[in-house]
Amino acid sequence: MLRLNIRQTQAEVAVRRISYTKLEAHATPAQLTSETKPARSNRGTTPIRIDIDSYPSRHSYGYDSHTDFAKEHGQQGFADVRKGTSEHTAQAWTNIDQAARPDSEAIPHMYKADIEQFAKQRRVIVAAHIPAPVFTVHPSEVVGTPEPAHLEQHVSAEPFAKTHYTPGKIETYLTQKAGVQQWTSEGRYDIMA
Repeated sequence: MLRLNIRQTQAEVAVRRISYTKLEAHATPAQLTSETKPARSNRGTTPIRIDIDSYPSRHSYGYDSHTDFAKEHGQQGFADVRKGTSEHTAQAWTNIDQAARPDSEAIPHMYKADIEQFAKQRRVIVAAHIPAPVFTVHPSEVVGTPEPAHLEQHVSAEPFAKTHYTPGKIETYLTQKAGVQQWTSEGRYDIMA
């Protein structure tokens, strides 16, 4: 004899609960930074400067600059060269004409005349006031530009607090499906646990 076995299962639903975490809010404090530059006077005095121009007094002693020496003696040098050249030329022609004669007294007379002329030259001594050096005093001056103090401040702040929050949730899931099973057995009922 065949028997119809039926097994029926109900659906089982499980619930899993995840709790929420507390709201954590962290506010970042504002940070103040400042840059300070102190005031500086930047002022100072220049030293007293004294310029001494001693050239006029040195010039009276005979010291000449190249420019003054060239002005006073430049043309005179050219004239002396021309004069000396013409005198030497004249003496040379006299020596040529008179030197060959045995009784000639021209050459000794010529040299004697040169020596007498040099001895008769008058020496002139000039006594003059020696000018004093020129002193120019440049007084001390206050120079420089003061720099004012400078203070610069910066504030950095976060506009919003940093929050951390995980909400709680409930999950449902099926642990066993609902179903109906049927099978046949011979001579007896099968009991399936």
